[in-house]
Amino acid sequence: IFSIENGVVDFIGDTPLTDKDAHAQASYGVQAQFYDAQLKWLWAAFLQDEDSVRNFLLNELDVLPKQVILETGCGAGDDSIRIAQKMQGGQLFLQDISPSMLARCQARLSGAGGLGAETIEYSVAVGCPLPFADRQFDRVFHFGGINTFADIEGALSEMARVTKVGGKVVVGDESVAPWLRNHEFGRIVVSNNPLYEAEVPLSRLPVSARDVRLQYMMSNTFYLLSFTVGEGAPALDLDLPHEGARGGTMRTRHFGQLEGVTPEAREMARWAAAKSGKSMHQWLDDLVRQQAEKDLKG
Repeated sequence: IFSIENGVVDFIGDTPLTDKDAHAQASYGVQAQFYDAQLKWLWAAFLQDEDSVRNFLLNELDVLPKQVILETGCGAGDDSIRIAQKMQGGQLFLQDISPSMLARCQARLSGAGGLGAETIEYSVAVGCPLPFADRQFDRVFHFGGINTFADIEGALSEMARVTKVGGKVVVGDESVAPWLRNHEFGRIVVSNNPLYEAEVPLSRLPVSARDVRLQYMMSNTFYLLSFTVGEGAPALDLDLPHEGARGGTMRTRHFGQLEGVTPEAREMARWAAAKSGKSMHQWLDDLVRQQAEKDLKG
């Protein structure tokens, strides 16, 4: 049972936060009053047009009619309002760890016109675990904030969990591109804000990630990472035989490994397999089976 106040569901309540999440919540609460000024500085300092950047993000999200969309870490609603305007029906779920930021987002969208979403739901929650059912959303979006998450890998896994198979996840945050990190440009940016030193979380993507796409933006100081959600790990034909002297399959090569032999025995086995006309896999498999059956009977 969760409390609802002014249309906002509080999924955190009295649940203790990790130190990092608690720090992020408190930090965003303080930043709420300076948020607009900070963003204004960001666009000016990096010589960027805000509308162009945010339209670029949402083009990657590829909003379609009647979709159910989740934005985690929605902040003050700068992207949220644009998502809602692009929607043609459907539901938009907006979530943030900071009640102060979420209140700003709610006020902004409540007073806006031209929103295409049929319904908009607001909730205070952490990014991991997400308080939503499996395969609930067509799109999941997050931009700016995942670097501060207590469990980035878990958050990405959760985004994939709540996304329908074939749906899309789009995530972005600060990260100076690798080719600029040892350049004075990169050092200046990191000195200004250490979050720009964060690595793109490619190695933390879930096994279900498909069609992964990485782009750099904002003078190569932000990344945009998108992927389609598949069903578990990619499919493989583990039992398709290899042609050639070694033979076997991916299954036998991975799961069927035995203890090693001396180099002399290995060389003899190669010659014997070649003489028999069998692949090394088939020769060894036959030999091991024959000897094992003999020893087991004895």
